[in-house]
Amino acid sequence: MLSKFCGAAERMTLAVLTNEYHVDGVAADLDMALRMPLEERVARHAALRTTVWQDTASAWAKAFLDDLRS
Repeated sequence: MLSKFCGAAERMTLAVLTNEYHVDGVAADLDMALRMPLEERVARHAALRTTVWQDTASAWAKAFLDDLRS
């Protein structure tokens, strides 16, 4: 689960996004995450892990400098 208000939520769209200020919503999102089929959890985890490994500070800096050059 991930707060939908954090910056990472823009890139980690396969995470279970929740509004931590809405208690009933957090409970429902947690329930959904805990009941999620194993295959779906594994697929989401793999995709999210790929995003984490690709979106590094070095990758951001390279893209930023490339944009400045163009």
